[in-house]
Amino acid sequence: MNTWIEAIGFQNANQTTLEILVRGGGHYSIAKTMEEVAWNIFAQSAYAISQLHTNRIIHADLKPGNILLSNEGKILLADFGMARKLQKGKNYISFQGGT
Repeated sequence: MNTWIEAIGFQNANQTTLEILVRGGGHYSIAKTMEEVAWNIFAQSAYAISQLHTNRIIHADLKPGNILLSNEGKILLADFGMARKLQKGKNYISFQGGT
């Protein structure tokens, strides 16, 4: 797969979830659909973070609010304001607090 980071503005992260709930049908299919969506978001997030780390980039402010979901069901990592590119051969021990 190609590695890329998409620049974004603001997106409504709740819109896709609402569409899934409306289309889901009964409670069982809503729960099943939501579990499938959750696993998909988790897998995409893990892959995106892995790609960042492979390229020696640390996001440093990863939280649910910085993982956006597009209308197509793709996750987008947001807010790279605290991100750092690690240098080869340098040891890092640090702590940064974010919001």
